[in-house]
Order: sequence, then structure tokens, then C-alpha cells
Amino acid sequence: WNGNLSIQNYDQAWSMVHFLVHAEDGRYRKAFNGFMTLVGSGRGAAKAWEQSFGDSAGFEKKWRDYWMKLPENPASDVYDRATVATIASFWGRAIVRKQDIKDFGAFRQGAASKKLEIPVTDEDWLPPSLLAEALKVAAGSGAITFEAVEKQAPRVIMQREDGCRAIATIDIKMGKLKGVTATFDDSPRALAEAKRLQLLEQRDKASAILKDALKRNPDSPIATEIRAMIALPKPAK
Repeated sequence: WNGNLSIQNYDQAWSMVHFLVHAEDGRYRKAFNGFMTLVGSGRGAAKAWEQSFGDSAGFEKKWRDYWMKLPENPASDVYDRATVATIASFWGRAIVRKQDIKDFGAFRQGAASKKLEIPVTDEDWLPPSLLAEALKVAAGSGAITFEAVEKQAPRVIMQREDGCRAIATIDIKMGKLKGVTATFDDSPRALAEAKRLQLLEQRDKASAILKDALKRNPDSPIATEIRAMIALPKPAK
């Protein structure tokens, strides 16, 4: 396989990894971690697979079924989260360096004029190409806003057309950038799916989806709507 590294082989491997990490609510994730650990320690792939997963019968059918049911851009959530994290990393450095950048428009101007570039010798240096790529992706993904509220951590928020949001929170302490945490609020997608399931009279599934979304995104702008939908009484039989 390595001797014939074509785009088809790459896509096949990527899709299998996506399946093992995300399919059936992460059911195969632990086994996949074990498999990778064994391979990394020198165990042959076939033996590592058998030890981690057991019999591989039925794997191809499950993988194909999963892949065919995915949306057109199954990794877009991850890319958008990485994009806001990158933008937040550069904005955080600008804040620490006391550069006057309060909104995304000023940030883009700073990037264009190379105002955001940091000397390579600086411990906070990041490659300018990383920022250029993030801005390119952001232009086609959603609207970016900078949120700087007094006594709260600065945030970069990407609002997508489907209502979902990628959010990066900047941690600054004692005038130093400590890190950036990126999350993804898919509550609007969960709400739409729950409404579809309710129309199909699958209320228990709808409620489970809403509760999971609320647990992951308690501060979502539509959290109140989700709570209200969960609290709706069951229809009389």
C-alpha cells in the first residue's frame, strides 16, 4: 500500500479512520486506540487488529454503510473548529503584544499588512502561512466575530449558515497566552433532527439527541428552546 500511495488509497484509509473514531457514537474508538498502540510498538497489523477488534467479518459492510450515510462534508465541523482555533491563536498573541485589534475586520487588515507577524526568534512565533490558510478557509465557512467582554476570556466565533457555531476561547493569564480551547456547538443540527424524529413519533430518540446536545453545549443560544422541547409532555395515547 505504501508503495502505491495514490489519492484513492489515502481517501480509503482516511474514511476507515473516520469510521473507527466516530461511528456508532465512538463504539470502536477504544479498540482503535489499542490497535494503534500495538502497531506503534512493533506488532504486525494483522495480529494487532485481531487482538484489538477480533474477527474482521462484516467490517467492510459497516464501513461502507456508515460512509454512504455521511453528509457531503463530514469533516467540516473539525476543520471549522481548527480554523477558529488558529485565528484565536494569532489574535491572542496580538492581545498579549498590546496590538489594538478589536474586531475581525481589523484582524484581517493586520494580517494583510503583516502587522500580526511575529519574529521567528520569538517563543510565540507561528508560521504566517498557517494564518493565511485559516483566513482562506474562514472566508468560505461562515461569519467570524471577535468577542471581547470585560472580565471574560476573549472568544472567536464562527457562525455557519446551518446555525452551528465553532468557538475558540483564549486563555490569557498574567499577560501571557496560556492556550486556546476550541469547541463546536451543533445544537441547531440536533434540534432539526429531533423535530424530524418527533414527526416520525420517535420521541425517545429525539429527547436523547436533545439531552446530549444540551449536555455538550449548555450555553448555546438555543439552549432555552431545546429545554422547552425536552419538557414537552408526551402526547396522549
